[in-house]
Amino acid sequence: MGTKFRLGVILAVIASMFSAVIVASADDHDTNDNDYNAHYEIASDEFYNVWKRTDLPVAEGKVHRTWMWGPGAISGLMEEQYAEGEDGTRMVQYFDKSRMEMPVGDADDYDKKSAWHITQGRLAYELMSGRIQIGDNEFIDNGPSHRSAAGDINDTTAPTYAVLGQHMDTAARDTGGVITQSMDRDGNITDDYDYKHYGITDYKYDAVTNNNIASVFWKFMNSTGLVYDHGHHKAHSGHLFENPYYAVGRPLTEAYWARVAVDGVEQNVLIQAFERRVLTYTPDNPKGWEVESGNIGQHYHHWRYVVKADDTDDGVVDDTDDGIVDDTDDGIVDDDDDGIVDDDDDIDDGLDDDDFDDNGVDDNGIDDNDDEDDADDSD
Repeated sequence: MGTKFRLGVILAVIASMFSAVIVASADDHDTNDNDYNAHYEIASDEFYNVWKRTDLPVAEGKVHRTWMWGPGAISGLMEEQYAEGEDGTRMVQYFDKSRMEMPVGDADDYDKKSAWHITQGRLAYELMSGRIQIGDNEFIDNGPSHRSAAGDINDTTAPTYAVLGQHMDTAARDTGGVITQSMDRDGNITDDYDYKHYGITDYKYDAVTNNNIASVFWKFMNSTGLVYDHGHHKAHSGHLFENPYYAVGRPLTEAYWARVAVDGVEQNVLIQAFERRVLTYTPDNPKGWEVESGNIGQHYHHWRYVVKADDTDDGVVDDTDDGIVDDTDDGIVDDDDDGIVDDDDDIDDGLDDDDFDDNGVDDNGIDDNDDEDDADDSD
């Protein structure tokens, strides 16, 4: 490990002095209008290498595509309670779009070149179920999040994480059909054949969670573009994710259309929840950035460390549960005040679309049965 990790450990020790039952606290952050801007160093070489693969080309301006993690970390290195970890904790760091986790147990048991060496939290599952995972088989209840799972932070039309959680056991549709079902704020599902003209299909069935993956999201999970491999200093073209399930996990719901406020304007948006992230497809967006990964790292961190003490958690932007850690109460967690929580998604994503047809059908030679067989579903 390099100097970044040693510095991070020092920060973690300091942070732990102010911890509660779940070790890290929201007080680790300065509560100002830049709280969720990426002003923390990436705390370990292992975390940096994961970030570097997809996001260094973006940071260098070599490609124009959505961030997979974010421009940097939004927290320092933090200790979180985890039963199987040393002293019952593990080290993690939050990014806009995820949480990276150091492995627990004997370090000799891990292949540092494996994509699964650094795991990600099942943040979407926890936000939807209301259960914070504190061990391989241990959870504590925090109540599901009532924040919109997509769109503006003060959106009142999109389904919330809690509503999506109510549909984790909803029966899957027939694989191959065009997606026409929509979901409202309260979780009511209706058929609206106006969506048929988009031609998005339930493309791949996942037998583990018994849900389909929408064609546009399977395309995203198999995207290719400029990447940096571990140990290499020259970028090359490759798959953004060595395993399509690494970044998002398995699907927890079917994909549903919804009316979602984006930059103050209601739009048709396809939403699907996976274990680790919620993906959205906005057909009216310019080509190249129709699919986005939401800022679930921000949402989760706030739910676990800020809203945790507020019993209302009503998802409403108000003085008691506004979801905002700045002092403007404007419903925006970026510094553009534009209602968009990722201002780098507004551009061409730099992904190679040649491997897919118009509906995102895979033609890149990847074996669709090569799933995350070795994945640890506890992370």
